[in-house]
Formats: sequence, C-alpha cells, structure tokens
Amino acid sequence: MARLCEVLPVTQVAALEALDKGTVYRIDKKWLALRLAAKLPREVQHLGLDEIAVTRGHRYFTLFYDLEAREVIGIVKGRKQRPVSGWLRRWGKPRCRAVTAVCLDLWAPYRASLRINCPKAAVVFDKYHVYRYLADAVEQVRRTEQNKATQEGKELLKGSRWLWLKKECRLKPGERVTLQELRDLNAHLATAHTLKEDFANFYACADAEAAQAFLTDWCARCTESKLKPFTALAKRLTKWADGICAFFTHRITNGVAEGLNNKIKVLKRRSYGFHDEEYFMLKIFGIAGGLPSVEHLTHSF
Repeated sequence: MARLCEVLPVTQVAALEALDKGTVYRIDKKWLALRLAAKLPREVQHLGLDEIAVTRGHRYFTLFYDLEAREVIGIVKGRKQRPVSGWLRRWGKPRCRAVTAVCLDLWAPYRASLRINCPKAAVVFDKYHVYRYLADAVEQVRRTEQNKATQEGKELLKGSRWLWLKKECRLKPGERVTLQELRDLNAHLATAHTLKEDFANFYACADAEAAQAFLTDWCARCTESKLKPFTALAKRLTKWADGICAFFTHRITNGVAEGLNNKIKVLKRRSYGFHDEEYFMLKIFGIAGGLPSVEHLTHSF
C-alpha cells in the first residue's frame, strides 16, 4: 500500500485494492512517519528557506532545504519568526554552526531567526526573488501608464504585459517590432524596460566588488528616473545590497527550492488538496526529503 501511495493518490489506491480510503490513508501516513524517523541527519553547509502556500487565505508552510543534497530537511507551519526559530533550535546548535550560507528572500522574520540561531552563516538573498521584485516594478509602471492612457493606448498596453517582462534576446521578430513601437509611444515604459534589461548584467559581474559598484550605479539611475516603483525598488535593493552581493561569494540560489516546490504543487493537484496538514508534510518529505525507501525499511525489521 505504501509503495503504491508513492505514485497514486490514496483514493485511487483504495479503489485499486478494494479497501476503505481511511485504511489506505492510515497505512501511508504510518509508513511515511517510519521512513522519516529512519532518515539519518547530517550537516548542511548551504541552507535554503522558502515558503509554500498550503491553502487559500494566506496559510503557509516554511520549508528548509539542503541546497547541495537538493532535499527538504524541515517543515514548519507558518512563516513567522517563532516557528522558524523553534525548528532551528530543535535542529541543534552543532548543525546550525556548520551552516556557512543561507539563501532566502527578503522576508524579515527569516532574517531575524537566522541572526539568532545561525549568527555566523552568511545571508544570501535569492536572485530569483530579486528578479521578481524587478518584474513587479515594471508591471506597476505598465499599469500606471495604462490607466493614464487614452482608450486606444489602453488597448495597446493591456495585452503587452509579457512583452515588457520577456528578455529582449528571447523576443520573436514580430514581438520585437511591437515592443519597439510601444517604447516609442511611452517614454516612461521605455525607461522602465531599459532599466530592466540593463539589470541582467548585474549577475554577470565577476565578483562582489564589481557587483556592488554596478548595483550602486543602477539604483542611482532608478532614482533619477523618478518612476515610483523603481525608486522604491532602488531603496529596497540598496538596503539589502550586502545580502544580494553575497551571491558572488557563495554562488547559491533557491533554484533547487523552486524546483522542489513545483513537485509539491503537482502533489497537491494530484491529491486535490490535503485536509490533514501533518499528512501533507509527510507527503512532502516523501517526494522531496530523500527518505529511505519502503524496501530498505522492511529489510531492516
């Protein structure tokens, strides 16, 4: 039953084996818990933190990742400082001291928890979240300009969102022509697009010193543009410049976390959601936690 539940939803396994759904659910939950308890802990050098949405209504799990092993090593309910700090304390001081760098977004409770529990670990702000903030700034400018435009201008800008966000080097010839026409029509959006494209050179910098100089210059250009979303973005990136530039020392991102989070989304869709949060956590460990196999566990009994 446990082996089948690795590849099929509980409802389908129950129908396949002519068993009650609750019986299969309890078997699967029991074996996942046994496999999790049998997993041997190890030191982690590069730790990742990210959240996933459990259900609608701002309910989240915070996931801890071993970025080198590409595994989920811990899960807590919520994304506040107390549960995150609680998990790190349970994880233990020796393992916390072994962490050399942690990759996360700019969420303040995560930073506060790490300051207390992993004070010697370098904080690296995830590059994918930085790009997300940049994309949000471009989209805010587009919406503002769309609202101010004439009816004809609104129709042109309404369907152009992905043209502004797509990398210019990936545009098709027709898209390139359309984008240039839109740039010619709206100077503010042209400025926002130029800033967005220029930022691509940031992560091509050779080292942290060059990256810091680039970021300082780019943020100054954002401020000079007088576009409110980019002025706000410049303040945010300037405030956290050390963590953003730490990427060039440790070269870690939460790309592993994003990949595992996509697997978790598939799990949720396949099972039509989970009413038992503890079971959902165990299922996450089952697909992304590097747990010992069912066969390995049965051979040890």
